[in-house]
Amino acid sequence: MKKLLALLFLFLFSVSSLAQSPTVQPATASNPDTDKTDLRKKTFEQVWNTINEKHYDTTFGGVDWQAVKAKYEPRVTQVKTDSELFSLLQQMLGELKQSHFHIIPLESYVENQTQKKDENKDAVFGVVGIELRMIDGKAVITKVNQDSPAFNAGLRSGFLLEAVGNEEVPQIITRIKKAFEQRNFSSVESDFILAKLLTNQLNGLADTTVNLRVSDEKNNPRTVTLKRTPDMREMSPALGYFLPQPMEFEAKRLTNNIGYIRFNIWVMPQMEKIRNAIKEMKDTKRIIFDLRDNPGGIGGMAAGVSGMIAQEEGSLGKMQMRSGFMSFPVFPQAQSYSGEVVILTDFGSASTSEIFAAGLQEMKRATVVGERTHGAALPSFFERLPLPAIFQYAIADYRTPKGVLVEGQGVKPDIEIKLNRADLLSGRDTQLETAINLIIKTKKN
Repeated sequence: MKKLLALLFLFLFSVSSLAQSPTVQPATASNPDTDKTDLRKKTFEQVWNTINEKHYDTTFGGVDWQAVKAKYEPRVTQVKTDSELFSLLQQMLGELKQSHFHIIPLESYVENQTQKKDENKDAVFGVVGIELRMIDGKAVITKVNQDSPAFNAGLRSGFLLEAVGNEEVPQIITRIKKAFEQRNFSSVESDFILAKLLTNQLNGLADTTVNLRVSDEKNNPRTVTLKRTPDMREMSPALGYFLPQPMEFEAKRLTNNIGYIRFNIWVMPQMEKIRNAIKEMKDTKRIIFDLRDNPGGIGGMAAGVSGMIAQEEGSLGKMQMRSGFMSFPVFPQAQSYSGEVVILTDFGSASTSEIFAAGLQEMKRATVVGERTHGAALPSFFERLPLPAIFQYAIADYRTPKGVLVEGQGVKPDIEIKLNRADLLSGRDTQLETAINLIIKTKKN
């Protein structure tokens, strides 16, 4: 089977795999043809055998993998559709209680990652310009893009999303949680997934509309109809089954000669942009890397970018595989940036973002500000299954230079600042403000 040979530290696909759930967008049911029984059995065997033979931990984290097979294999012949099998396989992988183990139905994979056109050849993916996150159990708007449909309708950060179409947000949340109750998500994972799937419901085909009800700064209800506009973000090139991803990049100078670099995903086209931005900010006294809501990507990029700001040799940690390990060495590049470095993180910072933050934090080259990261830091492969689905599986563990496990724990910031609705309503980004005002003491001996 073809697989992606590049090691990817990317938590993004977990949300893509969830997006095909009936709670959000029902996948087209496969015909319960008896001639698919063999394919379903082969698909199950490939998934179970891959974990059995390639999982980096021969104890499977204390899980009796043979018992798992005995539990799930008899149920394969009982499923009536491919969708049911994919759900069963995901439940089986959930027994591991680790990130980067996902079954991604090919239909969902293509639609969510490449924004596939439908039968209407002119149809394109559309967005409303809103970012959401769960704060104290509420769906809070954390960002409204300038000149977007949401911005032009008067929506602002701090507003609460109360309803999408005719359905109340609490009802949507209940449906999502019920559908995924067997996945054993942590509270961090649950909030992350809820925010992403709610956002998915806001977007859709360009030139279509969505009705929203929100609560404004005075908690007064407001109903708006937003017309989705084409998503004009640049797409990264495909890399095997790691299909094109929408890219965002921002670099600018802030007050007091402080540099600011933000990008939403670690993919190769971003590398040159990052390099040029660091060079152009060589005279600044501090650079802030904003990795909030950055789910990772190509793991090797973290060491490369670190070399652009490192003053001495070091390491971002290592991957422990079933046999042997692989390190993330950091080598200072010529004329590397010598100013202070701050990294902004939140619960959406995962995988490669966590390796970058954890490694530089332990090297005492950067101060981490914001919220604890997601705790999903495993390198993974992608491969095609006999049935129309992609299988993502981790092949190594990751630990920091001091041997600290990040998976399931995340990176603890040096200075913890949580977002709250009151600050958002006032237009404040307290995490960024803290990074700007931070006076970093020299930490070298």
